[in-house]
Amino acid sequence: MKKNKTLAIIFILLAVSAVVLYLVKSGLLKMPGKKKDNAQEGMVGNAAGSNVTPSQSGPAQPKSSSPFPLHFGSRGNEVKNLQKIVNVKADGVWGKNTGSAIFKQLGLSIVSVNEYNYILKQNRY
Repeated sequence: MKKNKTLAIIFILLAVSAVVLYLVKSGLLKMPGKKKDNAQEGMVGNAAGSNVTPSQSGPAQPKSSSPFPLHFGSRGNEVKNLQKIVNVKADGVWGKNTGSAIFKQLGLSIVSVNEYNYILKQNRY
């Protein structure tokens, strides 16, 4: 009987771990102390006419004229363009549905300026 309880606990821990991993990779959950510096490599400049702002939750971020990288909580025309490409409601706000669609279709949870430009070019946008 004790062996069955042990196996059940191991199974539950594995299931919880899998859910947490999915949420982190999809950008719906941020792990404390983790930084996504590798997603920001190669970023250059700002897209013209951008009005994307970072999410208001979490630690304060320095002011920047660049909307990139785009991520959960981002807002603006760049997000609206990505939403049109992945066929979700194009309201310009990166929420749960947008994050899930971008992760499933493009394999990204954060979009750098280079990735954004490549996606637009590939979709002839």
